[in-house]
Amino acid sequence: GHWCTASVAGHEADDIIATWCHRAKLSGTQAVIVSADKDLYQLLRKDLHVILRSFRTCVGKVTQEDWFNYDAFATRWAMLPVQWPQYRALVGDKSDNMPGVNSIGERYAMNLLGRYLTIEDCVTAIRRFETTGMPQKQERALLAAWDSGEVQRNIRIHTLVKKVPLPTPEIATT
Repeated sequence: GHWCTASVAGHEADDIIATWCHRAKLSGTQAVIVSADKDLYQLLRKDLHVILRSFRTCVGKVTQEDWFNYDAFATRWAMLPVQWPQYRALVGDKSDNMPGVNSIGERYAMNLLGRYLTIEDCVTAIRRFETTGMPQKQERALLAAWDSGEVQRNIRIHTLVKKVPLPTPEIATT
């Protein structure tokens, strides 16, 4: 078999992985991602992409539960994988030392993204006095975080770059 390596100054590994997955999508090739990085969830596609979340040493056996696909994501999170950056912007990310929107936890975030495709859609609904299914306290917190630009910044940080200018990959054989 063979494997490729790549690095591009100014880009993180997950952006390079996202670029490879984007290229796989364009060519109709299946992509298998081996990583525990949850930001890669946004790359899941119904037909092509799967993630091997936890992997074993060469002695261990990989089980069905170690694989994570589009359907498993939808069952667990009740939203679309493409909404993952929106979700992270709402609930925060302790590993990146990024706070979420005050008083909006996992449950409200999943409910909101189950109802609206984007946070911006929800903000628009709140401003039109539509019923969002959230208490006013959470609505006010969301509006304040949106108006400050914090939510948009967090979305940008969690959205993977899919067009990193990759050099020709170095191929290693095993």
